[in-house]
Amino acid sequence: MIGRLYLGTCTLLSLYVYKKYTHTNDNLNKKTLADYPYKITQPEKKALKILKEKNIRPVVVSLYDSDGGTYYTDLMISLFEKSNIKVIKVSPYKGLNHSIFKKDNKIHGIFLPGGPNIGQYDEERKALEIALINKAQVSDIPLLGVCRGNQIIGYNHGLNIGSIDEFRHHSLEYRAAINPETNNIVIVAKGSQLYNALQDKIQNSQEIPEKIEYSISCLHHQGIQIYTSSQLKISGHSKSDNQIESVEISTGKYYTVGLQHHPEKIITAYNDEKKWWKIRTDKTKEIKAARAEYGFFTKQVKKKFLEDKDQKIKELEKQLESEQDKRCQFALYIS
Repeated sequence: MIGRLYLGTCTLLSLYVYKKYTHTNDNLNKKTLADYPYKITQPEKKALKILKEKNIRPVVVSLYDSDGGTYYTDLMISLFEKSNIKVIKVSPYKGLNHSIFKKDNKIHGIFLPGGPNIGQYDEERKALEIALINKAQVSDIPLLGVCRGNQIIGYNHGLNIGSIDEFRHHSLEYRAAINPETNNIVIVAKGSQLYNALQDKIQNSQEIPEKIEYSISCLHHQGIQIYTSSQLKISGHSKSDNQIESVEISTGKYYTVGLQHHPEKIITAYNDEKKWWKIRTDKTKEIKAARAEYGFFTKQVKKKFLEDKDQKIKELEKQLESEQDKRCQFALYIS
């Protein structure tokens, strides 16, 4: 009984600390997390844990095209689920008629995966991709596009998509790491939120370089062609041929993020082959960079989720207070 009483007290205290930190210490948040506002704080982690115990999770909508290749889509969805994120798959056929869009359902993130080259025979899929990008823009929902998903973000913002003339050179230029999961290097310069995410994850806090370089896994034959009038921020380029590798645009508080390469491939390889990676001297930066890219999206998803669940947290707090009162009364009675 004492254990249960203590547990209830700790849970209630966690909710109190979360509310106090996020609502009354906003100035402290802005001061300490000015460069990278999507870092999950300890009080937020505790709140997420409490909601997880109640089976309340963030929701990410993922385009899922069974005719367009799903291997890497499944890898990313598996990572989302391991991060305690619920994934709703939406096919191009179902589109915005899917039930997730019909009710007052809360969507905390949108994922646009890779797939076939953008062409003239995929109008149904393209229409859904563009609709989801626009929804993210209007409703300020974090969005991640990988490979084709990155290209469709560029396409929707007025950039041209074209074939990479020297694909073999682009994909095989970098082999210094002797790692079959990587085949190029990306350079991300200071001035983007992706840079801030990488700086937060892989760089020494005392060291603020002008650019960050790390190995990536490229699997694409098409890419975004540079077009300077777009509102999109070009955050990363390939070191070998200057091909655009990452883009971002603010939708309000959150971001639409595009990655031409596949962080999920590197993260999965690391998780599956940890012993092999441990003998490599350069693996630390590769896996940290991949996790930083992945986390740039998932941390935004969790932040938005906690915003939407403020009312739920208040309800849980009242419920715990009621349970706490009953336990205290019972404890006094048996004493």
